[in-house]
Amino acid sequence: MDFFTADWNLNHFNIIKYQNRPYKTTDEMNADLINKCNAKVKSGDRLFFLGGFLFGPLDEDKFVRTAAYFRKQITCDNIFLIYGNHDRRGRKKTNFRNLFSFVGDYLEVLTEDNISLILSYYPIEFPYWNRIKDGAWHLHGHTYKLNEKASEQKKLDVGVDVYKQKTPELGIWSLSDIKSTLEV
Repeated sequence: MDFFTADWNLNHFNIIKYQNRPYKTTDEMNADLINKCNAKVKSGDRLFFLGGFLFGPLDEDKFVRTAAYFRKQITCDNIFLIYGNHDRRGRKKTNFRNLFSFVGDYLEVLTEDNISLILSYYPIEFPYWNRIKDGAWHLHGHTYKLNEKASEQKKLDVGVDVYKQKTPELGIWSLSDIKSTLEV
C-alpha cells in the first residue's frame, strides 16, 4: 500500500506551539509520530515523505546521525523522501541519501489504483503541474493547511497537521484518505 506524509519536523520544539500539537516535549512528539507511522505503515508498503522529516542540528554530520537515529525507528523499508526546507542539510551526504529508497526535489508516481501523482514539498500553483490534463493529482507539504478547493483542484497538503484538520489526531495519509478528500 501507499502512504503519504509531510512536516513531522522531528526535534523541532517550536512546531509544537506553532501547530498546536498535543505534546509537552520533542521526545514525546517524536515517539508519537513514529509510533503512529509504524502502526499504520507496514515494512513492505511505500511511504512517501514530502519534506519536513527533521529539524535538526546545523552541522551536516550531526544532522545525518540524527536522521539515521530516527530513520532506524521507522519500520517501513521503502521511504521516498522529497527534500523539505530543513532536510536539505543532508543533501550533500551520501550516508543521508542512503537512508531512503529515493531522495529528490520532485517525484512522479503511479499508485496501485493507477492514479498519477505529482509529489513535491512546495506546492505547485494550480493548474501548472505536469500531467494535470491527464488527471494527475498534486500532493505536497509545507503549507500546514487544507486547501479549500482540494477536491476541485486535486491538490492536497499531506502533512500530519493537515490530517489533524480532518480527524481528531495527527496522522499518516493512506491513499484511501486522499481519495476520500479529493474525490468528494
